Amino acid sequence: MPQLSGEQHPYWQGGRSQAYARKKWKEYHGTEPPKGYDVHHADGDKTNNSKENLVLIKHGEHMVHHQGLRFGDKIYRDRNWMIQKYQIEKLSMKEIGKLCDANSKTILRWLRKHGIPTRKYSFAELGKRLIEKCGHPPRGKSGHYQSRKILEDKK
Repeated sequence: MPQLSGEQHPYWQGGRSQAYARKKWKEYHGTEPPKGYDVHHADGDKTNNSKENLVLIKHGEHMVHHQGLRFGDKIYRDRNWMIQKYQIEKLSMKEIGKLCDANSKTILRWLRKHGIPTRKYSFAELGKRLIEKCGHPPRGKSGHYQSRKILEDKK
C-alpha cells in the first residue's frame, strides 16, 4: 500500500501538521512535548499557533476529542481503538463489527491495514456456536477438531 503524503494524505492541513505544532511548542517552551502527548489547538483553529492556543493533551484523549470529526461512526479506522478491542479485550471480528455497525470482513480489512496480527478462527466463537448447536462446549484434547466436525455435520 503506497504511503500518502502532502495533499493526498487524509489529514492534510494545508501545509501545517502536528509536527509543525510540536515545533512551535518547542520554540515557545524550550523542550519537546513529552512522549505520549500531542499538541492541541485549544480554539480548534489549526492555523492559530500562538503560545496561548497550544496545549498538551494525552494522545488517547486527543484522539477521543477529534475522532468524531475524523472517523464519524467508523471508529474501526482508529488503530488504537482496534488494538484495545481486538488484542486487549479479545473481542472477535464479528463482535467488533456489531459495536460499530460493520461486517467482520470490514473489520478484518482494517486490522490488516493497521498491521494488527489476526488470530486463527476464534476458539471462543467456535465454542459459542457449538453450545448453540449441541448444548455443550468442546471437550478433551481434540475438542477443537471434534467441534468443527460436529458443526459441519449439523449443517
